[in-house]
Amino acid sequence: MKASIEYAGIIQPIIVTIAGEDRYRLLAGERRYAAARELGLPTVPAIIRSVDEHRRLEMQIIENVQRKDLDALEEAQSYSRLMSEFNVTQEEVARRVGKDQSTVSRTIRVLDLPEEIRTDYAHAHKVSKSLLLEVARLDSEAEQRALWTRVKAGEVSLLQARQMRRKATPSMGAAPDPQTAGAGERLQPTRFGFTSEDNAVQGSILFRHGNADDRDLLKVLQAWVRDVKKRVQEDQNRSS
Repeated sequence: MKASIEYAGIIQPIIVTIAGEDRYRLLAGERRYAAARELGLPTVPAIIRSVDEHRRLEMQIIENVQRKDLDALEEAQSYSRLMSEFNVTQEEVARRVGKDQSTVSRTIRVLDLPEEIRTDYAHAHKVSKSLLLEVARLDSEAEQRALWTRVKAGEVSLLQARQMRRKATPSMGAAPDPQTAGAGERLQPTRFGFTSEDNAVQGSILFRHGNADDRDLLKVLQAWVRDVKKRVQEDQNRSS
């Protein structure tokens, strides 16, 4: 975050509400604000909202996600905006919009696709959301571009795209994809474990949907850290 701000500045303003004369209370953007303070920046861009306005905007975004005609990019941008503007984790976003956390995680990945693919998709209305998600799940941009070229040309079905993606990025001991597993196969959850070198700390994270990989794990851990930092900050605010 600090490196990004040093290079490009604060692109997305923090959100504050008026708390008194020349005083403001932070509503969203804790990490950006903390990084700016560490860098010694004299000012930060901010949007002033009342608490009620902030809540109304959150409800508008959540209601927008429920639209059936929303494409994958619009949905991903809505999830990302909820996380950045309202300081919520992927798990909290999923709970608020009534979807699985794995669905939110997979959808957000489309924002990491190369810009030309995202631009193409915005104009290629015949490409389904499910096909774009398969492209986004590939590891390298070269693989993403190669599959996207065939998807955009209508040369592959959803099933074929899944099979191509699974061959291109085989997972280490992962359970089969729930959407391609045979009727007789039972999908097993994916569990990641951790033990410290001195064996003093042990833990595990279980993905019930059963097709998680290291990228899913990383996103969960990042969301967990953000959630812990948020609670610590709230405790500090209450005690100050």
